[in-house]
Amino acid sequence: MQSARIVSAAAFAPFAVCAMLALACARIRHDPELNSDQLAVLIATNHGNAAIVLFAFTGGMNPWRIGSVPGNTSETFAIPPAVVAWQRLELLARPTTGGRGFEFAPMDIVPGDTIDVTLEATLIQSTATSRH
Repeated sequence: MQSARIVSAAAFAPFAVCAMLALACARIRHDPELNSDQLAVLIATNHGNAAIVLFAFTGGMNPWRIGSVPGNTSETFAIPPAVVAWQRLELLARPTTGGRGFEFAPMDIVPGDTIDVTLEATLIQSTATSRH
């Protein structure tokens, strides 16, 4: 079983600023018009009260902002082909209230996958799984 790492806010801040500036408008909701054969879908369920921002990254690349999941809600996001092409996806969950982020164990993805993310009030108890 792979372990997850806790990431301090100070270590992630430079990446978050770059990602937010470069991709502030890049939130992509699941769009039935998109070809599902080329993308993956991420379904995030937030059981906590705080809104959580999800980021995707892979080996040394700057994080890509997936989107925000308000407290006690679920959101569905399309993961575009350019990100799916990474094949190895790492997810980071950051509370909008600050504090420590949670990095999920890396997972392999292919076009057509659905990634289920369950965000718990205590982020270290959160889970992410991929299914085809």
